[in-house]
Amino acid sequence: MEAFKDIFSIYIILFMLGLGLYMTFIQSNNLIQVNHLTREGQFVRYAGWFYIVLAAIGFVMLWI
Repeated sequence: MEAFKDIFSIYIILFMLGLGLYMTFIQSNNLIQVNHLTREGQFVRYAGWFYIVLAAIGFVMLWI
């Protein structure tokens, strides 16, 4: 358990959260609406949600 605390520092968690929010709400909409790349936009949206979930798990692991 201590090894997981060492992996997830607050800076890494904030970076993953920021990257996930950017990918989910900004980049995926740009790909879908501006560039008309629907499949790529959906993939970026799912990857962004993955980063958000990973950041939430890291935040919980940091405080346990």
